[in-house]
Amino acid sequence: MSPAAPATGERNIIPAAVSTSPAMMPAVATRLARCSRSVVGKVMAGSVLSASGKLVLAAPVEKGQPAFDGGAARREGRGMPLHMIKLCVGVETVDEIVRWIDEDLGRKRRLGLPAEDTHVTRMTPRRIAELLDGGSLYWVVKGQVQCRQRLLDLRAVKGADGIERCEIVFDPEVVLTEWQPKRPFQGWRYLEPKEAPRDLAAIGGAGDDLPSALKAELAELGLL
Repeated sequence: MSPAAPATGERNIIPAAVSTSPAMMPAVATRLARCSRSVVGKVMAGSVLSASGKLVLAAPVEKGQPAFDGGAARREGRGMPLHMIKLCVGVETVDEIVRWIDEDLGRKRRLGLPAEDTHVTRMTPRRIAELLDGGSLYWVVKGQVQCRQRLLDLRAVKGADGIERCEIVFDPEVVLTEWQPKRPFQGWRYLEPKEAPRDLAAIGGAGDDLPSALKAELAELGLL
């Protein structure tokens, strides 16, 4: 395969095309070999490796709208919010999350309740000010971080059992992110800005149209 030129607007790209040659990338070659030629073509055509070793799928990036660069933000002294991360148990796809939010907000409106997207968790964060300064909760779906929701509020609530818990209030908009593999864990955890996956919209939606199984394979290899 001949070297592919980076799409207009891409940054930090080295001029090397991804190859399915076993000598160059054996793990990628083995896993992509299981897929149909049409899928492999969709992944490999015009794709390049970034300086960090990530697979950058060819996708149009509008001029003047580069992907978010956390390193640049730190160098320029811009603040970076603290995030949370949590497993979305019992959900197979991001579409299910979106549907559930829509249905829940509709139910609350019909009952005359505040139309807020909320989730109650047992442990209350201590770093609330940092989380509410632009932070998000990143959802792990089927072993992969796949989306996030911006945090609007964190409230102390008491249930019928008298135990105090934390009610998380979200922006109902679900933002798709790069896929990032995560092992199962209990409850929620803090997620530092440098560990958070980028929004798909910020990188031209690269990989958004790939089959879920292939995206999971590439994410496990650290290439997506």
